Amino acid sequence: MKIFSCYFKFKFLVALLLTSLIGFSNNVTVSNVTLTGQDTGNDFTLVQFDITWENSWRVSAGPAHWDAVWVFVKYRVGSGNWQHAWLNDAGHTAPTGSTIDNGLEDPGSAFNATTNPSLGVFIYRDANGS
Repeated sequence: MKIFSCYFKFKFLVALLLTSLIGFSNNVTVSNVTLTGQDTGNDFTLVQFDITWENSWRVSAGPAHWDAVWVFVKYRVGSGNWQHAWLNDAGHTAPTGSTIDNGLEDPGSAFNATTNPSLGVFIYRDANGS
């Protein structure tokens, strides 16, 4: 039992050190935001932007883990209150080397534009790297 305990402590320490070494994602920048394709009849507007961040990473060895950026859209009409935009579950264009996953209001249920909309998206690397 003593050997297992020491091995577990060593393994935990290594995992902690690796996490601290690769966990420095920072400086998220959203730029070149444009609104296009507004359709007031169907109540939607397309949003286009560039996003970057430093030190992004993804590891598949051991327990797979990676960083991601949570992207959501807020809007207001005139000088009114800011409101949360609901996103569609399809039609997103992932930049080369990335993946986009919807963040549903109720992740355990299927997308529904009225009862279970996408409140934002997670953008992350689609392959190992840093």
